Amino acid sequence: MARCYQAKREYDNAISQGKQALDIFRKNYDRHPDIADTVYLIGRFHHDKKDYEAARKLYMESLELNKDLGNRRVDWEWGRLKEAILTLCDDTKEDFQRKFDEIEGKKKDLDTITSIKADSQPVKVIKGWRYYCTVQ
Repeated sequence: MARCYQAKREYDNAISQGKQALDIFRKNYDRHPDIADTVYLIGRFHHDKKDYEAARKLYMESLELNKDLGNRRVDWEWGRLKEAILTLCDDTKEDFQRKFDEIEGKKKDLDTITSIKADSQPVKVIKGWRYYCTVQ
């Protein structure tokens, strides 16, 4: 329901529906990906409503909730959360990228990507959602 209200740009109704869903998840689970994703989603509704301070607060809460969720990092909402945080927090992108990498358990191993070479044509490295690819 909340996403339908979002599509209709009825953000107050979307927020209300999102909070109801969050209450249900919190009653049933101590920790769960749906809780983190729903907190992000409510933040997204605030973001769309141009209430950036509330959105930022909810994004940070979702980030904290994501810390203990293990290998669910391929989840669609996780990628959206990272993009949303970086959109609102331009001045500290590197700090947030380190937090994302820490949560995902990544090492700074990007040297292997930059060492990709093509014969004589320039290669452009593109970071995809789940993988890296090269485009010639």
